[in-house]
Amino acid sequence: MTAARAGREPRQTVLDRAAARVCAVVPGLDPTAAARFVERATVAHTLRRLEAHLAHHPDALTSGSSDAPITLQRLAGLLADAGHPTVVVPGCLRCGKPALLPHLVDGGRVCDHCRRFYHRAPCGRCRRDRPIATHTDRGDPLCHSCIPRRREPCGTCGRVLRVQTRRADGAAVCPNCYRTPQRRCCRCEHITPTYAHTDHGPICKSCYRRPLRRCGACGEQRRIDRRATATTPDICIRCRTRRLRSCTVCGTAYPAHPRAQHPVCLPCRDAGHVLEPELTESPDRIRRRRHETSHDALITTLHAVITDPHRGIAAPLTALDEVFRTVPNPEIIRYWLHRRRGGAALLHQIALRAHDEPITHQLLDSYPHSAALPRLRALFVYAGILPERTDLLERIGPWLDEILEGRPAHHGALVCPSRIGTCYAELAAAPAAAPSRTMPPLTPAARSPSPWTFCPGSTNTTPPWPPPPRQTSTAGSTAAAATDIS
Repeated sequence: MTAARAGREPRQTVLDRAAARVCAVVPGLDPTAAARFVERATVAHTLRRLEAHLAHHPDALTSGSSDAPITLQRLAGLLADAGHPTVVVPGCLRCGKPALLPHLVDGGRVCDHCRRFYHRAPCGRCRRDRPIATHTDRGDPLCHSCIPRRREPCGTCGRVLRVQTRRADGAAVCPNCYRTPQRRCCRCEHITPTYAHTDHGPICKSCYRRPLRRCGACGEQRRIDRRATATTPDICIRCRTRRLRSCTVCGTAYPAHPRAQHPVCLPCRDAGHVLEPELTESPDRIRRRRHETSHDALITTLHAVITDPHRGIAAPLTALDEVFRTVPNPEIIRYWLHRRRGGAALLHQIALRAHDEPITHQLLDSYPHSAALPRLRALFVYAGILPERTDLLERIGPWLDEILEGRPAHHGALVCPSRIGTCYAELAAAPAAAPSRTMPPLTPAARSPSPWTFCPGSTNTTPPWPPPPRQTSTAGSTAAAATDIS
């Protein structure tokens, strides 16, 4: 041992060489001052380790790498405090904060606070994958929540309970008397109880948001509701309520899609196995995607209604895009289109026929009267697909034809001459000029489409038009009808 020590370089020689390496990196630092900094940062058995590290890593004082011995960390801190701007104090591998890094992990070093994130294992009591705080007598790991706490008289209430913390005088504080420390929230700047600690500082419960990570069930970047354990991955809020089903590839139970006939878990999907095509992109999706606006989702639903599977969208119906982009309640209109009932179903039927025949008022008159028909006609007029017409007069003819269909012949002879008579014949012969010559201007309420009393399939057969007045004679009733219409 004496011969080995005799073969080693003197300590002063190693110190001078280390000081020279520091002077080569830090400008404006003389060798005497560098030697003093090295002496303050090292002890007898760490000086040679520091000099060897500086020899293999010349940029160790300027790179800020966490993979540095503690002596180099102390030397960098002394030089930075002395006002040398080129020196970078090594930061923690996880949080990046400049601090003493005593714990060595894969890839560098971490501080005391971040060490627990690299020493995780299934707890021997709760079975959750958490940072290990201690071990039992048998060697089983225990997390911080499962450590058996001592029971002492509380210094506030006097009851013998588990010790949550201690006051400055050493007295125990039970969980019932413990109050969360109040700090300034890093987001709202209010002095409130701290709910969590983030990279930006303490945060209150009102400002805290769940972490946004990849869900272990659906694979999307969503806010995590259940954190990962030793046997289960992170689960988002949506997948938390789904039923556990076995993967058809590996057999692992996971929260599967409710419509999946052959569920495939996320690790198997990452390995190349895919979901069913209808689950990859649902054609009847009602909820809009994260990147699109409400009006964009409305236009997508509209195109799904008016698109022919083989011929696309008819040219006249492209004008509906501008109309639907300006609606004030797009979510309600989109839900109405998604249901494919009433007016939405009628719009789909007309869109399929629009490839073979033009959209006219006569085409809409061929459909049975319903509450949706006048509203759809008003939509086409507003979009410029149909010309404007006096709908109340034009609807009299089809309405009478439907009412009188299947009725006795004398009913038609009674209604037409007595109620409509010659005036209706003149209006039918000159529909464009009739409203201006023979009728007063209609009110806005009369021009707007109104719902009919009966709809297709309804059991109500009462005609929506008011019945004619009681007749006294044929001549008198004809004159009264002419007076009313004129």
